[in-house]
Amino acid sequence: MNKIDDILERLSRQPQPVIDNPDELTDMIIDQLPEQDAPQQEHSPKSHAILVTLRVISSIAAIWLVGLFFYQQSAVSAPDIPTNEVPHYISQLSSGSTLKDVYTSRQQRDQLISYTQLRQMRYENK
Repeated sequence: MNKIDDILERLSRQPQPVIDNPDELTDMIIDQLPEQDAPQQEHSPKSHAILVTLRVISSIAAIWLVGLFFYQQSAVSAPDIPTNEVPHYISQLSSGSTLKDVYTSRQQRDQLISYTQLRQMRYENK
């Protein structure tokens, strides 16, 4: 710290420069600066093509998800239940269901097999 203190002390003992016309000095400095235009956004054709491709892919994915949601809703809304059997799973989804609810309920319904279905599958294989 002694070196820093020594430097600061020497600087404080030096006479301060006196500027005759500070506005003229400022104008001179500004005139010597290079001209700067507004920054232009230059996009290469390659980056533009990538951006368009990503937009198309994301649009297709969004449309596909909406279609999947409507397909799942229509498939769940009218289950075929025989009148003589009452399955142990009946899930009626409300109109406020989310995509996750619709998808998971469809998977659960497809995975569950009743006793009667197991018996029929066994006798059909013989």
